[in-house]
Amino acid sequence: MKFNPLKYFSTLVVFTAALLAGWWMWNYYMQSPWTRDGKVRAELVEITS
Repeated sequence: MKFNPLKYFSTLVVFTAALLAGWWMWNYYMQSPWTRDGKVRAELVEITS
């Protein structure tokens, strides 16, 4: 079996791209939650009686 650098590096590039895409999607959905009605943005919300 001969070492093929093209297969090795292309696999590494695709794997890295998949990890980066997953990280980006995780951050996107965790940092900007949404509902059907609109986006939710709040740092501190006070509730009164």
